[in-house]
Amino acid sequence: MSKVKLTEYEAKIVKDFEKDYDSYGNVPMSKIVDALCNGYEVEPEYKVGDYVTRIITGQNARPQDDKNLLEGRTFVISEVADDFVTDEGGMKHLMWNIRHATESEIAEEKERRWWAEYGRGVKEYKKGDIFKHGTQIFEVLRIDESVNYSVKFLNEYENIDGVHPDAIQILCFAENRVDWGEGE
Repeated sequence: MSKVKLTEYEAKIVKDFEKDYDSYGNVPMSKIVDALCNGYEVEPEYKVGDYVTRIITGQNARPQDDKNLLEGRTFVISEVADDFVTDEGGMKHLMWNIRHATESEIAEEKERRWWAEYGRGVKEYKKGDIFKHGTQIFEVLRIDESVNYSVKFLNEYENIDGVHPDAIQILCFAENRVDWGEGE
């Protein structure tokens, strides 16, 4: 490969660049040249506490494999390194496999975490739970997954009624009720 021919002025610029190269944070010269020639985009910066979502499934991951590697999983960053971030469980995720989570993904993850604190899946109701529907308060009698209005309760007319889990608000989990004695 032959040397590039430069004018005196161009040679001075190159010399100045070589002198100042240490101040460029050890960015490889090939990367600088490539960015200047082909254009570039700035990668998002991540910090501890950010909610991020995987945008690619882990290599060779199947649905039955580790759910931490599946596309669409949202998590909170606990550690940031040069090329990867670490989630709260200690799993490492390469920077190019994640993106910042959207507001709706963050809301979903916060709701999932809230229910998980009580040992439940999102909107998982059980017999004995106390919930609010509109302005009234009811107790779950049973769950019937075979119908859309799966949460069964005794309504104000003493009839068994049903409501969709999305239409109610949990007030007290059955496990936390103090009005129940042993064995109920």
